[in-house]
Amino acid sequence: MEFLGITVDTVKLTLEVTSDRVLEISLLVQAWLRKKKASLRELQSILGELHFVSTCVRPGRSFVSRLLNWLRSAYSSNVVGNGHKIYRKIPVEVQKDSLWWHRFLSSYNGVSMMSLEDWSSPDEIFSSDACLEGFGAITSNQYFHAVFPSDITKDQLHINCLELLAIVVAVKIWGKHFAGKKF
Repeated sequence: MEFLGITVDTVKLTLEVTSDRVLEISLLVQAWLRKKKASLRELQSILGELHFVSTCVRPGRSFVSRLLNWLRSAYSSNVVGNGHKIYRKIPVEVQKDSLWWHRFLSSYNGVSMMSLEDWSSPDEIFSSDACLEGFGAITSNQYFHAVFPSDITKDQLHINCLELLAIVVAVKIWGKHFAGKKF
């Protein structure tokens, strides 16, 4: 069944962005790659399209978050009306994410498996957190915390990167414990 540009196949248990929508979004991304500056309206338009595709192209969610961060920082609340007339220079990182989308959409048809597994009661729960100076995590009766080494803090990484680092360290430490479990 096709619904709002997504083909739902209940036999194969897949969600797929229709080829028409993939082509439409690919052309939009190609046009975006040629831009040096963008208006608020243009940024909102591509964000909407890429967010739509991310429902089926799950890895794409990571490449939408930097656009969202740029939207929040470049077009703060002081832009009330006429946001389509105010242009901002597109950051290099956003251009790189657009290039990822360009390459990925041309080789990936947007098929994603629908999960039928019940995740409402996981086998294990863990929580992690980070701030600009340190990080930590907890699971069952175990925990860890640490201060980031100077190699990490000198790069002044975005908080999202630091949060991800906390998760990676937790999985490294407790990976064998998590093996084969929903966590």
